[in-house]
Amino acid sequence: MGLDHQILLEADYLVNTGESGDSEEAIYRMREVLFRTLTGTALLDQIDLAR
Repeated sequence: MGLDHQILLEADYLVNTGESGDSEEAIYRMREVLFRTLTGTALLDQIDLAR
């Protein structure tokens, strides 16, 4: 998978996570499995901390 595709994948999950109300466990699992970029990971952490 290329970097462009990874960024789009992470952006999609970031938007959906902010709107879906996933459990904290689901968010951490998604972070481990799907997120590869530093920026995407940092943004996911910010969304999770804002809950």
